[in-house]
Amino acid sequence: MDDTFIVAKKQIFKKKDGKDFCRLVLQDKTGKINAIIWTETLNQYGRFEQGDLVAVKGEVMSFEDEKQININKIEKIQLDLLGDLSDYIRVTPHDINMLRTGLLEIIKEIRNPYLSKLLELIFDQDFMTKFENSAAAVSFHHAYKGGLIEHTLSIAKSCRFMAEHYPNINRDILLTGAVIHDVGKVYEYSTRHIIEQTDQGKLLGHIAIGYNLVSQKIDQIEGFPQELKMRILHILLSHHGQLEFGSPQKPKTREAFIVFHLDNLDANIAGFEALSEEAQDSDWSKYAKNFDGQLYLKTYSQKDDEVEI
Repeated sequence: MDDTFIVAKKQIFKKKDGKDFCRLVLQDKTGKINAIIWTETLNQYGRFEQGDLVAVKGEVMSFEDEKQININKIEKIQLDLLGDLSDYIRVTPHDINMLRTGLLEIIKEIRNPYLSKLLELIFDQDFMTKFENSAAAVSFHHAYKGGLIEHTLSIAKSCRFMAEHYPNINRDILLTGAVIHDVGKVYEYSTRHIIEQTDQGKLLGHIAIGYNLVSQKIDQIEGFPQELKMRILHILLSHHGQLEFGSPQKPKTREAFIVFHLDNLDANIAGFEALSEEAQDSDWSKYAKNFDGQLYLKTYSQKDDEVEI
């Protein structure tokens, strides 16, 4: 291996003899790979930090069924000398203009004048630019530039179907809840060449940030109905489903219940795909904490019917 990467993660550990060694996660636009630097190499070449661009030389080996680079030499490269970082930044595989157009089309479908005005106030040009460049997570699901708008549009499209399928669903409340449920992530994460939690994100989290943002916008709209305000904010506060998963409230309305389940579904399917990508040619994923086990990743084909069990 002789290539350049962004250092997505750097951790220093101690061996039993007290000497330091270093574990890294390196990334480029194709994905991430683990790496290790042993003591002597770390002492000689350890002058780099998380977020730096580095030139790496080493051997690719297997560790716990995953590829890992055993680094022999690593040197920091000045980011400002490179200019274009597109080869090192993971981005949504979808066309960002199409994602933006799709989200704006759903927003235009909302007929309730108060909710329409609310979304107009939130998604001004400046916020939309931040929103479409944000990630939905640091890892697991939609953890790349553009991941937040991809995730949000996916849920909103599913909610549009659910509103037609089930009676007694308020379509405008459901679609608005889907669109705003993760708006706090714009300020929870910093999405430059690596994805990191901001200080605000670490201290408050995206649910509290989003609640404050949406509440402030609602208060700018004269005559906004109190019942409608409660229902919209409830979706935002309950979309993680359980208190142990960070939700201040459990879902208690039809619309909140749907947003929670579709949010969880979309995140898990994206997480499944991320694990499949990491596994490369293997039919099984590594142990996945979110799924409490390994996943069978092999896609089904007609030839599978010919295998005798």
